[in-house]
Amino acid sequence: MATRIWRSAAGCGSSTPRSTTITEPERWTLVAGQAWASYLAGGRGVGAVAADAGVVCAVAGNADSPDGSGLRHAEIEAISRLSRETVRRVTLYTSLEPCVLCLGALTFSRVPRVVFAARDFSFSAGHRALAGAPVLGARVPAFTGPLGGRLGAFCRLVPIVADLHNYHGSGRLGLEERLTPGLVRLARDFTRAADEDWPDVLNRLGPDLDEVANELSHAETRLSRLGFF
Repeated sequence: MATRIWRSAAGCGSSTPRSTTITEPERWTLVAGQAWASYLAGGRGVGAVAADAGVVCAVAGNADSPDGSGLRHAEIEAISRLSRETVRRVTLYTSLEPCVLCLGALTFSRVPRVVFAARDFSFSAGHRALAGAPVLGARVPAFTGPLGGRLGAFCRLVPIVADLHNYHGSGRLGLEERLTPGLVRLARDFTRAADEDWPDVLNRLGPDLDEVANELSHAETRLSRLGFF
């Protein structure tokens, strides 16, 4: 069955996609599925899951479109479905490091913790800069990431494929081409069979994604030594 974007989800204890505790690998499966579904629906290819003590409270994919406002990011879509009380308890799992728009929303809503699968070098470590702000600094979530490995590489690949296929390459690929040229080549060469879901893609591209994971790790090390994060 093809993964779909959850269009309705409420806070924990209400009508949720899952009502039982699930493992962290299962949460990442939901995140990757939402990112893939977002790409298929014409979005930016990012997914997010909000969980409270392992119970999934909301899931969402980026719901933007080429003619849209550009504001329907996965992280914002997920936390906007939660009550104020719930949003201040959850851990947000996201396929891509949050951009400045999402960082602001997560900070204002007081999400305590964010875990991301893949680094977005264009927005890396924005939370550290905001942490120095006089009032908002105390509200910035604790960030953990990237996930690394094959799944982390897949979560970085999908937004670039989405940008190339859904937005005709309108995004910022220059930095990625310099830091991770293999990743961008894989995205440019990407084709999908009509009935292919994301686990099929993950298996088919496995060795290539392993190479991309190594490339991303090397880029992370280089930028870390330069003090970027």
